Amino acid sequence: MIVKKEIIDFSKIFETENYEDYLPRINDIPKELLIDVATHLLSFQQTDTFINDHTDLLSKWFGSENNQLANEINERINSYISKGSKHVVIINARTSLTLFEKILSLDNNPSEISNEEFEVLLFKIYLALNEQLNHNDNLIIDSVKEDVEYPRLFCLAIANSLPTFDISNYNPNEVFVTQVVKAIFLLEFLTKREDTSKLLSDFYEKFEVNDYKEFLGKLLPISSNVITASKAGKHDLVLNHDDNFEENSKFLDIFTVNQIDSDEEYVDYLNLRANPLIKISDDTYRIINPLFVLEKNFNGLYFLLKEINDTYSKKDKVHLRQIFTFDFSEKHMLYSLLENAYGKKYFKFSGEQMKTPGAPDYYIRNGNKVFLFESKDILINAAIKESYDFEEYESALKDKLYYHQGKKKESPKAVKQLANFAETLLEGSFKEDANYKPKSVKIYPIILLHNRQLDIIGLNNLINYWFKKEVDLFESKTVNIRNLKLPTIISIDTLILIHERLAKGELKLEKLLDDYHHYIDEARLKKKKFKDQDEIMSAVQDQLASFNMFIMSKYDWKLPNLFREKGISLLE
Repeated sequence: MIVKKEIIDFSKIFETENYEDYLPRINDIPKELLIDVATHLLSFQQTDTFINDHTDLLSKWFGSENNQLANEINERINSYISKGSKHVVIINARTSLTLFEKILSLDNNPSEISNEEFEVLLFKIYLALNEQLNHNDNLIIDSVKEDVEYPRLFCLAIANSLPTFDISNYNPNEVFVTQVVKAIFLLEFLTKREDTSKLLSDFYEKFEVNDYKEFLGKLLPISSNVITASKAGKHDLVLNHDDNFEENSKFLDIFTVNQIDSDEEYVDYLNLRANPLIKISDDTYRIINPLFVLEKNFNGLYFLLKEINDTYSKKDKVHLRQIFTFDFSEKHMLYSLLENAYGKKYFKFSGEQMKTPGAPDYYIRNGNKVFLFESKDILINAAIKESYDFEEYESALKDKLYYHQGKKKESPKAVKQLANFAETLLEGSFKEDANYKPKSVKIYPIILLHNRQLDIIGLNNLINYWFKKEVDLFESKTVNIRNLKLPTIISIDTLILIHERLAKGELKLEKLLDDYHHYIDEARLKKKKFKDQDEIMSAVQDQLASFNMFIMSKYDWKLPNLFREKGISLLE
């Protein structure tokens, strides 16, 4: 399922040259040509042959004039692979995005360059940027100290995946569907609130639309261009010169970037996330990065609304972050999906219905099986993501998901909250459910996360480690922990994609959770026999998979009826 890929950099191919000499030479290539090629590179997915087969890449990158050099490079890469590096790539999302940011900051624009020189120069610049990237990855590895508290394997997994896993590992169809569903849920939710009526009104005025359906009717076709493309390559939006030309141009201009300040510090590609289009001509806009366009449908809504909210006086301003992360994500979205999944089945409480101290955000009991949901709409700060320091990552994750250490007291977060309430259940102290049996109840703790950023390898292993520490404290309290399961991190996107199958009984939540923990159980691997070292390494890496990776690999996904009912009409 998980394959570790090494990024080939400059020094591995051109040993006698200095990669730093080529970084400034981006100024020697016409900007228009760079934009053309960079958007082409950004259009490919990690599963495409162009990305994974260096021979195919080189044959397409270099023309006949550079055929000899291409063959030499291919031989050098093959020689490197033969020495023990099994999976290598050259093109990757991080370098392609970094390259594009550098292109947008260029001021000078040389008039021309020969095709032969351009192919070689850009290839060396790309490899030089790969060298910088690998340097940062080495910093991450070095930051995982030998005396680290946790097993080193999943520390390295988290450290390597947290900075950029969201941009390099995704299924565009899944992202599109879940972003559309969340956008519709959000805008319907905001429409029903009195405190956001002015904000929505001003938002619609800015985009010159009457309501959210008209807004999404204009926005969604941008990303559907990515989904419906018949082949990889540049994605251009060409406007018709009709009565709507000016209106459509103004709409797309809001999502467009054509220049970045060269003195600006680039962090987590925030400029490109905010503005995923570039204007090529009067009537042509090009998608810079498919993922950022897809995520603009929902993720981008917060920032678009925030821009307006920030202009208000204190009297008119709403608590937008709380509305998004708590009122909508942690309550409305979770409640809606679980109600859709289980309807009148089982014994259920929402967090608002429970009065017991420390109660979870949602409680479901099916016979002797109890599911505890803690819902968290959290992000790791962009600057921390790019610190390339595991200690920074661990501190941030602990603060968001384990406990927050305040000046005067400690505040429990998801892991501690779930452990504490599990103890309440096992002690028989949850009086609001009079029919559960403390001695036989099977407890499934679930942490529901609302952003793809933390759908990373190794994180569930870390969560399990923290949870076990908390459960160890139960031993002195004579509670039976035999049927207390380890926690599972579930992405809200995964729940969107499977909740209807849960409702139909096609999937059973307890089986999914049990199968996942069996899959990532280290003890299972110790009992298994493997053919060779490669099979061992593959199994060890799979042990670090997230729940979403496991589910989508084993069960794939089906288009939710929810999308058919509410989303498709907006695309027509």
